[in-house]
Amino acid sequence: MNLSTIFHYYHLIQFSFTRHIFYLELADSWKRSVSLKNFAYRVIDNGKVLKDETRIHVGKKLISSIEESDTVGLWASLKNLVSKSDWPLLKAAEISKDIPAALTHISKTVAFKINVTWQLVKSMGVALFVALICAAVIGVTADTIAKILDTAPNMKFTGFNGLVVTLAGFFVENWKLVSGFIFASIALVVYYAPRLTGPLREKLDEWPVFSLYRDVESANAIAMLSMYLSSGLVLKDAVNRLSIDGTPWRKWQVSKIANALDSRPSELIYAFSRGLFSPKLRARLAALADSSSAFEDAIITLGRDELERIEKEIQTTVIATAGGLVFGIAFVAVILSLGQQTIISQLYNDFSKGY
Repeated sequence: MNLSTIFHYYHLIQFSFTRHIFYLELADSWKRSVSLKNFAYRVIDNGKVLKDETRIHVGKKLISSIEESDTVGLWASLKNLVSKSDWPLLKAAEISKDIPAALTHISKTVAFKINVTWQLVKSMGVALFVALICAAVIGVTADTIAKILDTAPNMKFTGFNGLVVTLAGFFVENWKLVSGFIFASIALVVYYAPRLTGPLREKLDEWPVFSLYRDVESANAIAMLSMYLSSGLVLKDAVNRLSIDGTPWRKWQVSKIANALDSRPSELIYAFSRGLFSPKLRARLAALADSSSAFEDAIITLGRDELERIEKEIQTTVIATAGGLVFGIAFVAVILSLGQQTIISQLYNDFSKGY
């Protein structure tokens, strides 16, 4: 891998966080009947004015893609610049009757994905940092308690102090096992969250961490589904497109909806209750369907106009999940810290009585 390739991927990573702005600018350009090539030149010129090397790089790569073929389309021009998750959206935009509106919708969808992902990373990052500090406190405190107990090996501890002594002894003797269990659990969740399917997964999706994965995925799916429907796709085709380049979990969930649409085509609320979408999204979708002329209109409204509402709900879920995980480990740290003080007090009192 040479230096130019490294810089290319660096610019693509930078661009991935701002591509929603790019789509919005492209929508405005398309509305004004500016050609894609002229738009690319404008991106380069603006990049020079703003001293933004990533904009310049993206503009040049876009021109190169356009010049490869006179008939190159929107997706083919951008496929090497944007995330693969954007590809189905761009293909849907190409067949839309109103491409500027479709591109604006893509911008909202992508911005939503970026915001949700950033919120997830930020909250979990803070939670992990706090958890590591608490883990360090637990380790140091447990070791300190063990050393304090060595000064009075025959002393009996009961009640709260007895619990603290038991906890401290467990962590001192089994810290490798505890650490291994925690890391193994994290690895299993990360690996199986997008892969595990079946009846067991349906139950796990109600548990805190797995339900968070479901909520984020279902929110992304409703945003994409709204985009497909607003581009003119029929409901069944739009649903099937959700499985393109999807995880095994998403494909499994989409298949349940698709099968329900085949077996009970007139019961759309039932079909969308079969999988993928979180209970909150299903409830809101049902409410919108009551006041919409068509079920598809309810989906479009939910995935286009209520993304901010969905984002806030996910933010609340993320904070609650991360907070719960931190609370659990912080609780142990506080118990041991308080216990250390009460054990020292008991030792002081007993020694002062002539133990």
